[in-house]
Amino acid sequence: MSIKMNTEWKNGWRAVLSGSVGMGTGLGLYSMMNSIFIIPLTEEFGWERSEMALSNVIGLLALLTLPILGALVDKFDSRKLACLGMILLGFSYIGLALQPGSLWIYYTTLLLMVFLGQTTGPMVFSKVVNTWFNSSRGLALGATMSGITIFSMVLFPLLNYINELWGWRWGFVCFALVPLVIGLPLVAWGLKAAPAGYLSSLSDNAGGVDIQTDGLSMKEALTGAKFWLLAGALITANIAVGGMMHQLQPLLIAQGFTSTEGASLAVFFFVGIFFGRLSSGWFLDRFWPAAVAALFLLSPLIGIGIFLSDAPAMFWIGIPAVLCFGLAQGAEVDFMAFLVPRYFGLVNYGKLFGILLFMLASSLAAGSYIYGLIFDYYGNYQFALMLGAMCFICSAVFFLLSGIIGKDFDSVKVAMNH
Repeated sequence: MSIKMNTEWKNGWRAVLSGSVGMGTGLGLYSMMNSIFIIPLTEEFGWERSEMALSNVIGLLALLTLPILGALVDKFDSRKLACLGMILLGFSYIGLALQPGSLWIYYTTLLLMVFLGQTTGPMVFSKVVNTWFNSSRGLALGATMSGITIFSMVLFPLLNYINELWGWRWGFVCFALVPLVIGLPLVAWGLKAAPAGYLSSLSDNAGGVDIQTDGLSMKEALTGAKFWLLAGALITANIAVGGMMHQLQPLLIAQGFTSTEGASLAVFFFVGIFFGRLSSGWFLDRFWPAAVAALFLLSPLIGIGIFLSDAPAMFWIGIPAVLCFGLAQGAEVDFMAFLVPRYFGLVNYGKLFGILLFMLASSLAAGSYIYGLIFDYYGNYQFALMLGAMCFICSAVFFLLSGIIGKDFDSVKVAMNH
């Protein structure tokens, strides 16, 4: 590791650690975990799986405020925003535990949860980490985003056990303790942005570009091809990822695995996410980012091929399939957090990230609903898996084009300086 990388980690490790815990206990954790509540709720209240998945689409109404949140992130202290979100998120889980079984109450509670807890997402934590790292930005972001994976690996089987032993209501109560008891103290302790000009002081070229204090205007970014190619890559990838992630436990059961085997395989899914985030970050720091993104987004084709081949529901066969799904899920947000400052700088990071995050969340919710709808219509996930394969291929192509068409922010500004 170079001296510059050592300096970045020495000064910025608290931001990575607190951001990792924040990601692991924030709103994104529910997206990773909510599949364990699908079967208990549908069995108790008689809801259809597509009706439950529709809640993710309804939750998009709250996400309409993400671009506004992005402006707040660019203006106000990220630590205060994240701490407030942790408190409100915890009480939202308690609201889910107390809901009486009305679909509309369930929808409304989730809508409020998404609205109140969205300051505990990657926009806030990645913005802070980006202010501390340049040479090792990919690995730092990967380590930050991996927090959600670590917590998911531990909590998925634990909460699934609590659901089976004590019921889903206690599952949500235990869920509430995660942001309130773990996330809030750690975020309050360590989430602090670097002082202005910090990245410039580490630059080898004093006349070079500092993405922390410079960047493209909103008009320049939104009228360029790079932004919309990046958006297309994220949308297509997350239609497939959303369907896979939100329907993971039911999908594994539909493949012939038991509920316990499905929960155990989910651990390997999270292992894949963990290694996907760390390894993709390492590769992003060293190789052409567009090619790295394309490679990781093509890896789920292996898992899809295994499930479409009607292979027997043997545990050792399921492991490589879910690992490949996890590699893609573990990398796609990291690519966004890495490429936005690389392509556009950090001045309007929150606003641009907010717009892209809304697109990402919309496609996640759409994928969840589409997968559930396909199952309700056909009684299996075969067509959903084929749709996912096409989406991953399209995403890889879009990422490659985003790296080819136009110039990165650094290149544009360096040319202007000369």
